[in-house]
Amino acid sequence: MTCRIIRFPALRGPLPGVRNQLSAPWAMRLWPGLPASFSEQMAPAAARGVLPVETPAPCGPWWQPQGYPWTEEQAAACLDELRRMADAALAGCPVESLSVGQARNARLHDEAQLRDAFARGGEDAARAAAEAAEQAREAQQSQRLLLWCWLQEERVAELAALSAACAGADGALDTALGLDGDDDLSALPPEMRAPLAVDAGLLPDWRRVLHAALPFLPEDAALLAEGVMADDLLDALGDAVTPLTDATTENAQVLREAAGSDAARLGLLHQPIWRLLGRPRALQCCPQWSREADVLLLLPEPHHG
Repeated sequence: MTCRIIRFPALRGPLPGVRNQLSAPWAMRLWPGLPASFSEQMAPAAARGVLPVETPAPCGPWWQPQGYPWTEEQAAACLDELRRMADAALAGCPVESLSVGQARNARLHDEAQLRDAFARGGEDAARAAAEAAEQAREAQQSQRLLLWCWLQEERVAELAALSAACAGADGALDTALGLDGDDDLSALPPEMRAPLAVDAGLLPDWRRVLHAALPFLPEDAALLAEGVMADDLLDALGDAVTPLTDATTENAQVLREAAGSDAARLGLLHQPIWRLLGRPRALQCCPQWSREADVLLLLPEPHHG
């Protein structure tokens, strides 16, 4: 018996400065449907020479779903469009008109399909076409959110690279300011002497990412929660976490074998998705929330008095 282990919430690779991230070569990240060449690319700003140092390329391995609504080329085009919109927003340009135009074009396309379906098969065909169009919209929205998460991780990598480059220029700054070796940078405030911490608020909420990913995850997938996701789950459901070495759930032995030497550091949480998302119950509109899921988390280090 095998069990795929998908690490969340980062899709592109480890986030700089974020705690609770194992090297975990036995776990995969979720691939958002881009061409394979994107797995080898540094963040775009570094590739254009905007940053003084290179940012790390994405770090897999990845689980590559087969059920995405867009082709790889369409996903790349969507990512490029999201990047242009983000750049426009940073420049202070209005982006509402772009989203309104996209919604109008999608609505006109759906209406044309409904008319064609009605002309071919009457009301039943039109009803089936409407349901198919709604499912396609939901799938596209889910993949779009995953691509947006990838883009935001790119931006965080760019900020971290720029911050590290600034912090690494301490010696040049000492000379420019005429500071003595004994003074070093002690005269400067702390925020000017160390790399900036990564703000988790720059990334989409992990609950939205997990909800968007659910239709594309294999039924037997377990999750490896990291960073703020692990912190939130430990805070909300910590009493239900069992050390993986002691767990007796159906997949516990398989997970122990997959994790190898890391198993002793991990806890196991077995809960329905709706509870992981912090909801009081599953919703009829979200049948995926009823799925039971195994979630691995890095256990907190014991405190020694």
